[in-house]
Amino acid sequence: MTDNHQDAPAPTLHGACKCGAMHFEVELDLAKGTTQCNCTFCRKNGWWGTIVSPDKFRLTQGKDPTGAEADAWVRCPACQTLVCGRGDVAELGGPFVSVNVRALDDVSLDGVPIVYLDGASNTWEVKGQAIYTSPFGG
Repeated sequence: MTDNHQDAPAPTLHGACKCGAMHFEVELDLAKGTTQCNCTFCRKNGWWGTIVSPDKFRLTQGKDPTGAEADAWVRCPACQTLVCGRGDVAELGGPFVSVNVRALDDVSLDGVPIVYLDGASNTWEVKGQAIYTSPFGG
């Protein structure tokens, strides 16, 4: 998985849910990469993510309905947008936040690297890599 855990200082990006009830900021360098997988959850929710250490993610508006517990998806209670997920996996360096890059605001995703993982087979094997190009021009 892409891991922005141990990076030098990264830009602070801002994001929100669809209705605006939840806002967040995250220290994240999208050039370091993102992941998409074909597991049922990611496929059906359109999840496109990258992980950061918990100290790099801050909810700035709204209440985290999970109480910031590990292994929980943070979804806006009003509009149901998936903002992030929290977990603790030793192979990923311990506690992490998986940020939904689709929830970022005012950020061009053009040129962002994507690693495609086989979550459907539960192998997490890399099935491909690409650079995202928006059909909408940014």
